Amino acid sequence: MLACMTISDWIQLTVGVGTILVAWAAIFGARMNNRFLPARLQITMHNPKGQLEEHPQYGPTHCFHLLIRNTKPWIPITRTRILLRAASRLCRGASKWEEIIFPVARQFVWAPSELAPKDLTVSDAEVLDFGSLARGRDFTPTFYPQGGSLDVRVSAGDTLRYVIELQADGYYDKHVHVAEVQWDGVFPQSRDDVPEHLKILLTSKKRA
Repeated sequence: MLACMTISDWIQLTVGVGTILVAWAAIFGARMNNRFLPARLQITMHNPKGQLEEHPQYGPTHCFHLLIRNTKPWIPITRTRILLRAASRLCRGASKWEEIIFPVARQFVWAPSELAPKDLTVSDAEVLDFGSLARGRDFTPTFYPQGGSLDVRVSAGDTLRYVIELQADGYYDKHVHVAEVQWDGVFPQSRDDVPEHLKILLTSKKRA
């Protein structure tokens, strides 16, 4: 049979085999890539200068958000939760950090808080409410309501470090994320004044 094949037949056969190999490589290559190089979540500041809003109770309020991005949007990461796992405080004039003890992690709020579920599927990127600073008040992180008391506000002259954990179904975060917030006690009159008075430094490093 092979001896009877013409040059045209050989060309068609070659094209057909090549098409199958390309399809096979695309399907199984993607599966292998997804298995050994899975989707990861990245966390960055969404608006370093904050967003100035008018709070119905506290008046002018600077709101700050984090951006949670999926490195592979075609692989959705389901039931994603962003937690405060640990915190420590450096008081004004002090040289030693004080660990803030709390047994149960607190969950940050997805934005917009009125619509977003607590466990979110991240396909491309989602925004998280990190915290806010209202006139006459301390910087306050934004958590879902939870039993027990926890004071992780940033008062005038203080600095707080928030250890943030990214959780999702079947997901292991290889990095430790720390948001350090420092406030000099002055309420910024505009967004442009924020970096002078309220500094937020977000760092990520691989787990030891």
